[in-house]
Amino acid sequence: MISEIKDYLKTLALTVTLLPDDKCYLTAKDEATYKLPGWISILTLSAKPEKTMTKDNIKDETGKIIVVTQKYRITQPVKIAFSGSSETEVDAWIQAFLSGLKSGIIIEQGWVEIAPTQIEYADSESKIRAQYLGSISIDFNYGIYTGKEYNKISEVTLLAEVNYE
Repeated sequence: MISEIKDYLKTLALTVTLLPDDKCYLTAKDEATYKLPGWISILTLSAKPEKTMTKDNIKDETGKIIVVTQKYRITQPVKIAFSGSSETEVDAWIQAFLSGLKSGIIIEQGWVEIAPTQIEYADSESKIRAQYLGSISIDFNYGIYTGKEYNKISEVTLLAEVNYE
């Protein structure tokens, strides 16, 4: 799930910034290296599972009934940071990124809701690297499901008569 989320964000970020693939960092180790402006960092934070235990009945194409249970609702926060050579450039990237961000995506046949939660800009130019920074915090919400299959009952035969007197 995490790799699919990062791939989606990376594809969108590289499209709006036109930066080369090697300027997008997906791990804390890579992100911590010295680099000149014109980079993207995509890092996951600690996920928050919530026990739900909701059930739903689904009928498949063969008539079998599947009881699907959502055991957990997961909120996976991700922070994507943009570094550019000007405040205008970083702001334009963030605005374009948000414009292209979908409300959700399908991963492993399940819906993953996408909800931006915070945008941060650095107040001033970094004196060491002459770069401007902006970041977006995004929550990805999805469920952990289990399913149990039941065959459709095709015929019921009563074996005894019941007298209700």
